[in-house]
Amino acid sequence: MNKVRLLLPIYILIGLAACTSNDNAEQTKFFNGTNNTGIEKQIDEQPAKTIIDFLKWYRDHQTIQGGLVNNASNDKYDSTKYYSVNYEATEKYLTDLKTTGFISPKYIDKWREYFKKCEKNFEANPSNDGPPEGFEYDFVMLSQETEDNLKDLEKTQITDSKISENTSVVNLHFINGDNLQYRLTKTNDKWLIDDIERK
Repeated sequence: MNKVRLLLPIYILIGLAACTSNDNAEQTKFFNGTNNTGIEKQIDEQPAKTIIDFLKWYRDHQTIQGGLVNNASNDKYDSTKYYSVNYEATEKYLTDLKTTGFISPKYIDKWREYFKKCEKNFEANPSNDGPPEGFEYDFVMLSQETEDNLKDLEKTQITDSKISENTSVVNLHFINGDNLQYRLTKTNDKWLIDDIERK
């Protein structure tokens, strides 16, 4: 009887250690994207939550990318004028992104420079026919086909997530096969998106 009393606490400790070990393994499984569950069961891990919350916001605000190029819309088309960057519209677009609270100044600066390069290209290669070069795709989803990915956002998978001090890299696999990599920085205890690239 005394022997049983002595061994009982040891068995309890071993059992608790095994449970903790299984919980950690399961968490890693989710984090590495090897589990087939949807994104909703994975987004509790920061910084993935920042990305998904931003994409949910963007799903409802896709029209913010409209009107970034002068003379590109049918209702304002003038055959005597060429394409040019509408800087008033691009600044509003960038401001809309920044005010979400999910985007860093680094991301904003990258796209501001991008629009300047596009304007130089318009000046060097005047055109007013066909899609304006550099504006043929969605800048957030980096694709021309975004509807399914955003509509079925909850089916997106986190395929990899790395956190190192105040920086993080998260890879997402979308339902149509697109793979995007997000780079984030932690500022004032909040994760912000610095960059988005195709993988």
